[in-house]
Amino acid sequence: FRNHTALNTRGQEPFAFDQQITRIMRNVIKLRYALIPYLYSEYMKAVKTNGVYFMPLCYEFEDELSCEVDDQLLVGDSLMIAPVYRENGNGRYIYLPEDMLMWKASTHEIKELQIIRQGTHYLKLALEETPLFIRKNRLLPISETALHVDDINLAELIVLGFVTDEATYVYYDDDGVTRDYEQGGYWETVIRVVYEHNQFTTTIVHNTNHTLQKIHLILVGPDGKRDEKQLVIKETSEPF
Repeated sequence: FRNHTALNTRGQEPFAFDQQITRIMRNVIKLRYALIPYLYSEYMKAVKTNGVYFMPLCYEFEDELSCEVDDQLLVGDSLMIAPVYRENGNGRYIYLPEDMLMWKASTHEIKELQIIRQGTHYLKLALEETPLFIRKNRLLPISETALHVDDINLAELIVLGFVTDEATYVYYDDDGVTRDYEQGGYWETVIRVVYEHNQFTTTIVHNTNHTLQKIHLILVGPDGKRDEKQLVIKETSEPF
């Protein structure tokens, strides 16, 4: 995540620019910390299964265009990223092999959400906007931001989802320090969301995480309608 520089070159730390850029960089760093629960969960699931954490589109989609795109990336099971990386760019073309939910993140707060349909699109993006794409029938767990990983409140999660019929997410966590996970020292929470008859039903079908207490759900259905609700976690030993 670091932006490297060298001696006798221009400084690139967030505070080396003007106030506007410093503010934007601060918000991007806050967004990164809010994404830690998802990034860690997906990374460790890849470690445990010898799976792939970052993937080109062609690992999931077999159409011709997905095999040609080289500047978009799947991160874990739920997320696709398509950054604006050209100097002075104010947007970019993207290709979506399926409908996805775009979160134009200017901060870590979830505000502007929009369904982008399958196909090729040009997206105008302001300098402070980071486009994140949640895949169809996928869930994205995040947290409130923090100044340090140890300060992240993992007792309460925010789960953003784009659900057209059914989505299931296995949220993984461990102590973050030891290798106890190799002997089963980790926790899983399985969250299932069903969209039926124009409404969402959410259940926790399996949970061994004694830290997690509450989930704030932000769900978007096939019509783009946004629904929010709180889910209080009850411990269960029922297998998934």
